[in-house]
Amino acid sequence: MAKATRIHRRRVLQATGLVAVGAWVWAAPRLSALRELDLTFSPVPDFPPFRNLERRGEYSGSAGALVGIGATSSPKLQPEDICSALFGDDAGLAIALFSDFNCPNCPQMDANVQTAVQGGDMRVVRHELPLLGDSSVLASKAVLAADLQGGYAAMHARLLRTRSIVTPSLISRYAMDAGLDDQRLLADMESQRVKDRIAQSLALKRSLALIGTPASVIGRTVVLGTLSLRQIRQIINLERSLPPPCQNSTTE
Repeated sequence: MAKATRIHRRRVLQATGLVAVGAWVWAAPRLSALRELDLTFSPVPDFPPFRNLERRGEYSGSAGALVGIGATSSPKLQPEDICSALFGDDAGLAIALFSDFNCPNCPQMDANVQTAVQGGDMRVVRHELPLLGDSSVLASKAVLAADLQGGYAAMHARLLRTRSIVTPSLISRYAMDAGLDDQRLLADMESQRVKDRIAQSLALKRSLALIGTPASVIGRTVVLGTLSLRQIRQIINLERSLPPPCQNSTTE
């Protein structure tokens, strides 16, 4: 009887231990997301007042070349051009978001950023940065070409959901589903306007040393990797306490 009792207690302890381990595995990433960031910064060389957040989230790196565009390097931007390249000509506080359709962490960062700015006056400026192969390049060209027909949001949402390898025939089908002229879109994908927008993203990548995606520039703060919604809001609140980084740097 005593032996049976000891065996029963041992099994209970083992079961309790497994439950505790399972609970920790479930809770650890959620507790991490609730923690506020240690806001330690370092200056971005040559581009004041921009600064790097030293803490990095999960990101997908690249070998440094923009695959499939036909360029292995791009000149750095001039300091006076960095603001308009990032945010356009609006001097207000904004978030520049860099992503790749094959980046596994980009959809989460995208969703967190969209939630963080919902109901407020902050803009999100998207930059396609296809670092992860020919499929990434095709997807980026497709959304930029769709933008020329006013269909960026529809094409972006559809490509973000797809798990298929992106091909011209798939893009053509998505374009027709979105009510776009698919033949014009396929032609526009090779247009100079689309190439110039990707080249600008590459120039920003080099200027700000963005070694992977997702990456973002929240006001003056350059972030590499995925942050939680709480952490994005923490940076936004800090940025709101400072003058907009581009208030004196927009193009006249």
